[in-house]
Amino acid sequence: MLEKTDNCCGKLSVVLTTGEELLGKWVNGGREGNGSILSPRLEKLGVRGIHGYYQEGILTGRGKLIMKDDSIREGWFQHGYFHGPARGSGAVGFHEVNFIGNYQAGLPSGVVWTKMIGGGWMVGRVDDSGQYTGSQIAFLYPDNSTALFGEFRNGEMIKAKPARLCGIVFVGGVLSPSFQVTCDREYSYLPSTRDEIRLPLHWRDPYEEQLLEVRQSHIEGGGEGAFAIRDIRPGTLVAFYNGVRLKQDEKTPYEDTGYAIWVEFQKSSHYSKKVGDHMDIPPEYHAYSAYSSTSAHKLNHSFKPNCSWINSQHPAYGLVPCVSTIEMVKSGEELTVHYMMDMENAPDWYLEAWDKHSA
Repeated sequence: MLEKTDNCCGKLSVVLTTGEELLGKWVNGGREGNGSILSPRLEKLGVRGIHGYYQEGILTGRGKLIMKDDSIREGWFQHGYFHGPARGSGAVGFHEVNFIGNYQAGLPSGVVWTKMIGGGWMVGRVDDSGQYTGSQIAFLYPDNSTALFGEFRNGEMIKAKPARLCGIVFVGGVLSPSFQVTCDREYSYLPSTRDEIRLPLHWRDPYEEQLLEVRQSHIEGGGEGAFAIRDIRPGTLVAFYNGVRLKQDEKTPYEDTGYAIWVEFQKSSHYSKKVGDHMDIPPEYHAYSAYSSTSAHKLNHSFKPNCSWINSQHPAYGLVPCVSTIEMVKSGEELTVHYMMDMENAPDWYLEAWDKHSA
């Protein structure tokens, strides 16, 4: 381990006593050309590393930030700081835009857009620390129209009301949206605990309620089912799942009724790898008349479904499972999803359905 870089020459990997790892080329003790920094102190800002071009030891010109989630933000360095317009994309090999905004002296500044898991966006004017803090911040749903707009603190929703995008203008080279509140309900970040669903039981999600309704299923023995109330394109998030939340080593206190679900689906072939937190719906809330805030638990199973499981970071529920269409769904059509049960432990109805599907 080198404690200083005096008179170093050549391509080196230098680890400082402060924990920073410096990779690149040195000329007479100074950095020149392409180089990288990995630093525990950067991780406090959500950054795993920095890659850029050094002139006389100072980062200059085009470069990039490697974020802790392995996404990449590309922009410019001035006087050693990430400064000016920046654009983010997913991890290497994924080019979907997930960040739009400006940086000032190393921190996001002004109106900033950050894409969330599931396709929604956090958008608004960040504070001096580059955080979504203030009373004019919005979570914009994947339809890029419906929003929860109001007060956030460090990205956490304190109180926000359903709203719709009503205008957009350029400010500092970045689109700045405006919103019109559509309802007096005031949402906040209230993820479920192992004992209760904390949000009001019948406050329907303002995005989900535009896409589906729950009524008697057309599937034999299906009970209640979810139906599209308008034509829905493939790749559209349509419903969220919210229930009591348990840790991986916690057993559900309820009998197996088919409502239990793992929060994060890490798919292996056609089935899910069961890891992390899981959720369940208490028996007293199985009927839609008792709980209607979210509806993903009302999608019935099909071996030829029109939806699939994904995840979404929701500002009120937290990270939850949700369902997205995988084909065009017509208005009035029932929404279905593959339950992906282990055949060795599946209930009789699931095995019978498989026999019918196979035949």
